[in-house]
Amino acid sequence: MFGLRGITLKKIAVIGVGSAGILCISHLLTYLTRDYQVVSIHNPMIDIVGIGESTNPKFVESLVKSCNFNVLLDLQDLDGTHKFGTMFKKWREHDIMNPLIGGTCAIHFNTHKLKEFILPKLQEMHGDKFKQVAGNVTRVESFNNYAEVEVDGVIEKYDYVIDCRGFPKDYTDYNICDLPVNRCAVHNIMTPGDWKYTGHRAHKNGWMFEIPLSSRKSYGYLYNDSITTKEEALEDFSQEIGVPVENLDNIEYKFQSYYANKIFDGRVMKNGNSAIFFEPMAANSLWIYGKLIALFMDYVYGNMSVEQINYNFTDAAKQVEEIICYFYHGGSNYDTKFWRITKELTNKKLQAGKNLQRCIDGFKFNNHIGVYSVEEPSFTFSATNLRTIDKEFGYNYFG
Repeated sequence: MFGLRGITLKKIAVIGVGSAGILCISHLLTYLTRDYQVVSIHNPMIDIVGIGESTNPKFVESLVKSCNFNVLLDLQDLDGTHKFGTMFKKWREHDIMNPLIGGTCAIHFNTHKLKEFILPKLQEMHGDKFKQVAGNVTRVESFNNYAEVEVDGVIEKYDYVIDCRGFPKDYTDYNICDLPVNRCAVHNIMTPGDWKYTGHRAHKNGWMFEIPLSSRKSYGYLYNDSITTKEEALEDFSQEIGVPVENLDNIEYKFQSYYANKIFDGRVMKNGNSAIFFEPMAANSLWIYGKLIALFMDYVYGNMSVEQINYNFTDAAKQVEEIICYFYHGGSNYDTKFWRITKELTNKKLQAGKNLQRCIDGFKFNNHIGVYSVEEPSFTFSATNLRTIDKEFGYNYFG
């Protein structure tokens, strides 16, 4: 296949059009030259998780650069609202805002609307550089110089494949992480959300996300089913949001936290839920999805090896796991069985990990030389954010 001035096109397939898939497609179309073609492969018959989603500024930046997304005018097409930070409620005596720094903003959006809005805009802007294939992927296989993807019995060769299909069917090659919650009940109230942040409200059995959309409010009650029964959780969920138990939406997800032992073999890279899944604390999943596609670009342009990518992924996954523990380990306003177990668990994990101490040492050094705010040590957040969180949560690790 030939592209601009007869140059042979290199083809990169992105499988899946959830948040990770859209992020990958947008990033590739923005930064790859025209001797690459990006092919989006997805099965329109596969339903998506219908929960309002919280993003970060990098996600919005990717949409803006790839298809001229207008964060004000286009928001209505995503049933979206603006986000200026994450509000932690009932974790301490006062509410704690973890703000987006430097005048940036993010968005909340309706997961059902993202691909229908973004994919046509990408097609219009990028033309032949972008191709869409609809169908069911039954096989993805790596070879020395190419990868194969089989869609509805038709086999196509690609230079690279980014697999964002979702949860793995077999967890043999994954690290299973012991984190506090493993179940989520969801309810939607069909009136507009009028707040400009993602809510993280602690409750006696865990915590609850609160996501405002322009058409509805989306709530997710997270708990651990080995500590709290489903009946107990739904009763408390009912009281938290003021909806009778019998009127709650019948939406529930059972999950485990994990990350892949290896995400890249030189031809096929895992991203999204096929690479990693942790509970939805502070949109950390999107941070790592963006990091992975940036690492892939470094590989394509010869600046990163396969081994370096896999090492960097593992390091990033451990950062996400530990920052989640960081939020939990001081407890909340509730002295309950869940929170007592959680404090003990997350304190042990933080002590066994390296990232909190690495950040403490980095901040001590910066304080010593008189540098107030630098990007590293970041621990998934900027130094400015970490100082804010650290002070407001009463940890005082960073001075």
